[in-house]
Amino acid sequence: MKPKWDNDKLITCLYVVLTAVAIYIVITLLNNISNIWIFGSTILHTTITLLSPVFIAIAISYLLWIPVRCIDKHLSKIFKKAHRGISVLLVYVLLAFGIIGIILLIYFMIGGKLSQTISFDQLFSSIIQYINNNNLSFDANYIEQQLSNLPFTETVKENLATYLSQLIAWLQTFFFNSINNLFSSITNLISNVFSAFICIILSVYLLLDREYFIDLWNKLFFLCFRNSHIGKQLRKIGSTFNTTFTNYIRGQLLEAFFVGLLSTIALTLLNVDYAIVIGVIAGITNMIPYVGPFIGTVLAGIMALLSGNFLLVLWVIIAMQVVQQIDNNFLQPKIIGESVELHAVFTMVAIIVGGDIGGLIGMLIAVPIFASAKKLISNWYTSHGFESKRLEIENSQSENSTSREDSDNPNNNADMP
Repeated sequence: MKPKWDNDKLITCLYVVLTAVAIYIVITLLNNISNIWIFGSTILHTTITLLSPVFIAIAISYLLWIPVRCIDKHLSKIFKKAHRGISVLLVYVLLAFGIIGIILLIYFMIGGKLSQTISFDQLFSSIIQYINNNNLSFDANYIEQQLSNLPFTETVKENLATYLSQLIAWLQTFFFNSINNLFSSITNLISNVFSAFICIILSVYLLLDREYFIDLWNKLFFLCFRNSHIGKQLRKIGSTFNTTFTNYIRGQLLEAFFVGLLSTIALTLLNVDYAIVIGVIAGITNMIPYVGPFIGTVLAGIMALLSGNFLLVLWVIIAMQVVQQIDNNFLQPKIIGESVELHAVFTMVAIIVGGDIGGLIGMLIAVPIFASAKKLISNWYTSHGFESKRLEIENSQSENSTSREDSDNPNNNADMP
């Protein structure tokens, strides 16, 4: 006879075994949580490091798409097929010329003032004349004679020999370490240059075939989420972030234009050399939170200092601070605040938190991220009816307080005959 199996007991035994296995797995994971965390962090860091050129290329193509699109609209009427490639080429050429031009202008600007202010031939001749006038001689015989006249004892000579040997050993170690650091720096420089080249090439392809990659992303997104509720919500979140970042970039560019214009006017009125160049640099660097305004002020102060007029340095610093006050109190709240719809307090909090987490890059992207999060929370709050419920409660409380005031006021009660 075939044995009869009790299905209920069999299922119970199966549950017991699975529960025991699950408990064993959880205990094992908890006992090795530190190793698992280190392993996961290593994998995540390696993945981010390997894909960092791709992320940077996506960011570059996102930022450059606005000027590429503007140029492409006009060139598409002239060139039927090659308009996108010409647009991308023009944007990169203009960007390269702009960066190189600013660097060269700063170099020639400061170098020209130095050459006008200081004559190195006169400096060297003054040093030689000072040595001759004071009978200073640095030949070997003079140094040896002076050392021999010093009252050195044998102990001092032994200690001096020991110190000299230690100094020579330290110099040898320092020399070899410097060579190793030099080779390491050269290797890192080559690696960074290669990574930058890869980022530029990838960003060019992303701009040239933008529609193809967007279509590929939409297909992959549909494959993962289909027409689900989660997919729709993720699309809304992505659209909110895209709109906020676009408005933030436009607002930053507009603010940089006004800051550069005001800086140029202020420095021109003070007769500072290269006022237009300094104003342009001040406007561009003003987009960098905290550090940017300081760069423009320092550059203007250096040019004023090289002019030899120390009073002008003070006036330049005051003028640049006035420009920054106008920017902080009028331009930034009006332009940036309206573009991302974020209060000034939350803007400062976003910059502080972003700088603490991600450094300079974190400071740059913190404001649009905070603004997007605020907009998403506000939309969720409104869509779930919390706003209407809050208004109903406030209206009902207002009506109750009004009715109580009417009942407590004796003047409103009619006199009985």
